[in-house]
Amino acid sequence: LQDRGPRTVPVSYESQEPELSTEDAEAAGIRERVGEFSIDVSAGSAANEMVSAINGHLVRSGQTANLAELAGTYSGNTGADGVATAFFNAAYEAGMTELQRTSRGVDDDEFPVARDVSAAQATSFKNQQNTGVVIEAFSTGNRITVRLWGTSQYEVRTEEQPRTSVERPGTRRESGEDCRPSAGRDGYTAVATRIVTQGSREVS
Repeated sequence: LQDRGPRTVPVSYESQEPELSTEDAEAAGIRERVGEFSIDVSAGSAANEMVSAINGHLVRSGQTANLAELAGTYSGNTGADGVATAFFNAAYEAGMTELQRTSRGVDDDEFPVARDVSAAQATSFKNQQNTGVVIEAFSTGNRITVRLWGTSQYEVRTEEQPRTSVERPGTRRESGEDCRPSAGRDGYTAVATRIVTQGSREVS
């Protein structure tokens, strides 16, 4: 016969204070979304680790946020490049300064032209605003999103120039089990100019 009596399992709970309290967030000027960027790539284990590492990070006024220092670097990983690209472009859209990135050097439709980022090198921005910003990062299915929360101070727009120095793909012969034929894609130079304004004044 089976014992059908009541079964209990002891469960313990541990209270943990949040890294940033509501009071601290209000004091730092965390009031609204100031920048956001999403990219439609699949988030693997590397990307999810990066998202977890940067989510909730507070960048105080005058501080620099360096993705490599916060989450490490990854080479040749599309998901990690997606996190780096979303991180950079959220800061770009928020009007952050001293933006640093390295292009992936690969033309993929999922990544923004002239604003794609490789996770293999340092990606960073400086918060020059007089308030702090908090990084929110998450992945859902095949989309990675990074948001910056703070106090809106700037308007940002981008002017994209026509592609120049277009080069047709050459022929390269390879062999091996994993070798697959590819038509290749054109190489080119692309320029995107960011214009940041504060009221009627152009900041950069």
